[in-house]
Amino acid sequence: NENLKSNRNFHLIKGSDINTGLSDNSVNCVLVSQSLHRFNTPLFRKECNRVLKDNGNICVMWNRVHFGKPVFKELLNALKSVYPNYKSRYGTIDEVSGCIDEMNDNLLDARNLIGRNMKSKFFKNDYVIDHSQFRSLVLSLGLFPIDDNSNNKYLLENEIDKETFIKKIDKIFFKYAVNDKITLPFESDLHY
Repeated sequence: NENLKSNRNFHLIKGSDINTGLSDNSVNCVLVSQSLHRFNTPLFRKECNRVLKDNGNICVMWNRVHFGKPVFKELLNALKSVYPNYKSRYGTIDEVSGCIDEMNDNLLDARNLIGRNMKSKFFKNDYVIDHSQFRSLVLSLGLFPIDDNSNNKYLLENEIDKETFIKKIDKIFFKYAVNDKITLPFESDLHY
């Protein structure tokens, strides 16, 4: 990102969960956002122990889409209406129950990484965006619990009636927008 290049405190390095490329005892905090479920937790814990300074912390965060909220429920229904092969990553579970199960699984993953003394905070983290940002976010399909084997770009280009989908999501935006902005009611959890 061009904005980050000008920040002298920002340094981009290439690494992985088990080999960060950081020096021993070099960081105060390791922050994992939206990705712990993809890590090899025991090896990542070992890497964290290596790079953290004494009294360093590990923080794990997830932003949640709650499919019981009307705006998200309507967006999901709009996607299902134009994508007949829709398959949730939650399998046979509905999206609301699946999201709760995923949150509980993530909580266990965080506890396995951080340990028994883990503290947690859960909070609202509303996302206020304009029409263009809303359209980009929804069209990325990143909000939806689509089966992990699906390729979002492929879906948008081949399987989804994109023109109809855009009309549907625009209608949802204008239904919920106030002063040309929509508030998406995300929830976040932080474990440390």
